[in-house]
Amino acid sequence: MTNTPTPIAPTPRSLEDGIRRLEQRWFYIAAFGALVCLFGVAALVMVGAATLVSVFTIGFFMFLAGAVEIGIGFGARTWGRLFLWIASGVIYALAGVVAISKPGMAAAFFTLMLGAGLIASGVVRLFLSTHLPAGAPRWAAVASGVVTTLFGLLILVGWPGDSLIVLGTILGVDLIFAGSGWLTLGLGLRARMQGRA
Repeated sequence: MTNTPTPIAPTPRSLEDGIRRLEQRWFYIAAFGALVCLFGVAALVMVGAATLVSVFTIGFFMFLAGAVEIGIGFGARTWGRLFLWIASGVIYALAGVVAISKPGMAAAFFTLMLGAGLIASGVVRLFLSTHLPAGAPRWAAVASGVVTTLFGLLILVGWPGDSLIVLGTILGVDLIFAGSGWLTLGLGLRARMQGRA
């Protein structure tokens, strides 16, 4: 009895081949995009709940990462590394537990870190824009730095009162933009396929 190998689907030889294969799945891509957009709208409508879900998710993964670090610590060969890994894991896991048990406080902390991070990122972009070579489009780097810095300041001005709406709003807007991208891709693939027919 001989073993006949299972035929493997040929891989696309070019980008054009890959796009043609995706055209057959345009409906699923567009439907996925529409679903993600709906999730984004739902997050904006229920912004407080979306923030709490975000905090619970972050807290769960922090706890999980801490537990893994503790497990890795027990595999360390020296006492110093064992202590450091386990201490780090315990701190991370406890932070996850705090985020889950006190979601309002965690949302305020995450919002504060987000605002501060955006300001720092915007200032760095503005600084780097002054070091671009002559002839480079500095206006785009300056605009990016200004918008990011202002967005961070806007978050901090409303902190901590707006903490329960900031994360959910950002999540909702991000989902709408991501879903719109998938929806546009799916409809574009459909139009391309129909244009060839």
